[in-house]
Amino acid sequence: MLLLSLWALPALAQTDPLRPPPGFFTPGAAPATVEEALRLQGVQLSAGRQRALINGRSLAPGERIGDYRLLSLDAASALLQGPAGRLRLHLLPASQAAPTISSPLPPGGRTE
Repeated sequence: MLLLSLWALPALAQTDPLRPPPGFFTPGAAPATVEEALRLQGVQLSAGRQRALINGRSLAPGERIGDYRLLSLDAASALLQGPAGRLRLHLLPASQAAPTISSPLPPGGRTE
């Protein structure tokens, strides 16, 4: 039985559903700029705690990712300092940002 299992092992390795398709990792696909390489994916602002999720890493102000140090956060962006100067990362480009509602209207849609 063990011998049969070892014989099937190479076939299983070729059909791994989690393996990227051929050509997934292509040369030249690296980001052209730092702005493309660093992505702000989330911001947590709460009493006494500020965290930014950048490229899958949770960082507090003062911590580093690569050559960049996180300086500050607001609800939609993070400011970093690096070798080329300051860099502001945004959660969403302005063209994709959802509109915000300051206060909903009461039932009936009238304000008094």
